[in-house]
Amino acid sequence: MDILSQYNVPTPAFKAAHSADEAFSAAKSFKGKGLVLKAQVLAGGRGKGHFDGKDGLQGGVQFPDTPEQARDFASKSAPASKRPTLTVQ
Repeated sequence: MDILSQYNVPTPAFKAAHSADEAFSAAKSFKGKGLVLKAQVLAGGRGKGHFDGKDGLQGGVQFPDTPEQARDFASKSAPASKRPTLTVQ
């Protein structure tokens, strides 16, 4: 998205997080509602970044209501050996 921003293409504000605590801090920095937590893997194909399905979480995108919930969801992403980058918007 940095390239798009350089050319004045509107993009949503975001922060990358590599742990549940970083996801919490990133979510706290966005004051207000409308958080999006996306699990991403930079290589390996589509669908590799995901949440583990426990507690009803499925897919690669979650919509936390609070920074605390963002941390909780982030802790339930793929196992640590395959942990994705978490994009918080």
